[in-house]
Amino acid sequence: LADVTDLLPVIVPEDVKRWPVKAQNDFAEVFMYNILAATKTINLLVRSDKRNFDVVVAHDWLSAIAGMTCKKTLNKPLILHFHGTEHGRTGDGSPTIKTIEQMASKDAEAIITVSYAMRDELISLGHDEGKIRVVWNGVDYKKYDPAKFSEEKICAFREKMGVGDSQLILFIGRLSWVKSADTLMHAMPAILKEVQNAKLVLIGKGEQEGMIKHLVEHLGIQDKVILKFEYVSEKDRLLYYAASDLVVIPSKYEPFGIVCTEAMSMGKPVIVGATGTSG
Repeated sequence: LADVTDLLPVIVPEDVKRWPVKAQNDFAEVFMYNILAATKTINLLVRSDKRNFDVVVAHDWLSAIAGMTCKKTLNKPLILHFHGTEHGRTGDGSPTIKTIEQMASKDAEAIITVSYAMRDELISLGHDEGKIRVVWNGVDYKKYDPAKFSEEKICAFREKMGVGDSQLILFIGRLSWVKSADTLMHAMPAILKEVQNAKLVLIGKGEQEGMIKHLVEHLGIQDKVILKFEYVSEKDRLLYYAASDLVVIPSKYEPFGIVCTEAMSMGKPVIVGATGTSG
């Protein structure tokens, strides 16, 4: 069996018991998935199928428990990827998640993160600087190429959206506190004073959907904001980039902005948030 005895103190800690029921269920699912994944790797892939692995790789706290379990049982080095931290995402957050992050960090032979800003954050939180290496995320510049989109196709798409000749401001991202779409919404009246024909297209899903809809109505900018509470395919996302005049990413915390990189590859000017970790 997989040996998880070192992890027992964080399985059902007190702060998880105080979480909302849905969050408790999510944590339970993540924990069980980690145990099942580690058990399958150890017992089926290695011991039964005789597969051999040189390293164990885990990403963030979400797979750290499986990573630590496999490392200990298989005696293989652990490479831990940090795409963000609980402290950075929430401003405070769960002691349980922070404990898992710290345990995995200490257990890992090497830590890979996505930007130097993220590296500095990890160091400030007590992670071993000597273990940390930066490997940036990337995009396929051959795919994210504005030359692939004709003026006719862009104009037709803008007409379909109801934007026409307006100056199109684009936001794509999760509608959560950390992505700060509400801040952009509050800024729209000031933007419209300077650029009367501006229109904002906001694409995403998340817990702020109701708040965003209320803000649009409260600020009286219904005719200047197009809300699309949905996930879009990469094919459609490329069209939105091609059709936009400006991409705004006002995140409070952005270890590495994939949307920012995609937009720049598409030749669009980008405005990003200036607070918190910004990679």
